[in-house]
Amino acid sequence: MPWAAAKSRYTAAFEEEVTAWLGEASILGVSKRMRMSWNAVSGIMERAVRRGLERRKAEPVRRLAVDETSVKRGHRYATIVSDTDTGRVLHVAKGRTRESLAQFYRSRDGGWLAGLESVSMDMWGPYVAATGEWVPGAELKTAFDRFHVAKHLADAVDKVRRAEHRELLAQGSAVLARTRYRWLTGRGRMSHAEKLAFAALRKNVDRTARAWAVKEAASKLWDYKLRGSAENPGPPLDHAQASRFCSSHS
Repeated sequence: MPWAAAKSRYTAAFEEEVTAWLGEASILGVSKRMRMSWNAVSGIMERAVRRGLERRKAEPVRRLAVDETSVKRGHRYATIVSDTDTGRVLHVAKGRTRESLAQFYRSRDGGWLAGLESVSMDMWGPYVAATGEWVPGAELKTAFDRFHVAKHLADAVDKVRRAEHRELLAQGSAVLARTRYRWLTGRGRMSHAEKLAFAALRKNVDRTARAWAVKEAASKLWDYKLRGSAENPGPPLDHAQASRFCSSHS
């Protein structure tokens, strides 16, 4: 009948009412209020979820966000896929493997996947591999989140600092000793005196100052609006340019 939900003994209006209550309380709570069995309420919820998922498969999504979250102790994770524009969760799977994400991609047709403009994620290899396999043009659509890119850049600066520190120590200079956090601390969190001291430090070292300048220049990528401008920001910095860049950011 037009007023009945498919494969249900309840009317569509009644199932809608129960579904609305499920947004406010547990299955047990709703079953007590509506004087229904736990299984009956659970069945209504499952049908509502299926209807919602079917609608979502047909809805176009321009941008995806792929993330992982810890669900239990002992490094147990879940993969979560959501619509970047609305924040709506589209998929949840156990683990953070290539298959965890591939399950979602397989549930979409080729046209839906081709219509994606970007897929943002951290720099986790299995997610990158699954996206490269299933999303057409993934190499131009994959966007790594800023936090993880910044972490890799900071690690690179520290690696350069440690190497240069060893060389300077061999020459009898300890100018880079105990300066790790100076290179990693954002300038916005430095006092005026700390900024002056940091500017003086940069003038006394070579490769670490240049690595820091490159890291700061890379952080500006998020300010570009056009892909062409970001891909062609100019030639690499030489030592003199890096020094001027450092001075301009004092």
